[in-house]
Amino acid sequence: MAKATKVKELATETNVLTTEQLDAVKQHVEQLGLIQKRIGELSVEKGIAMNQFMQVNASFGKVKQELEAEYGEVSINMETGEYTPAADGTN
Repeated sequence: MAKATKVKELATETNVLTTEQLDAVKQHVEQLGLIQKRIGELSVEKGIAMNQFMQVNASFGKVKQELEAEYGEVSINMETGEYTPAADGTN
């Protein structure tokens, strides 16, 4: 009978963190959640920015083709708009 009573006593014991420990755990879990959410938001923003970059790059490619069709391969001064033939085939 003594063993049954001892088992019953152990079953009623609870293990509890201190208030400070629980607060620290909660704070870290909350911070990690906020950071994970921000990473997700940044990932979406990155996808949008990459899509915009690809669109502008494709549009620039068309402009470049049009200019090359009219002037050939040239180097362009971005300040003045002056152009010179590209010496090595790059622009």
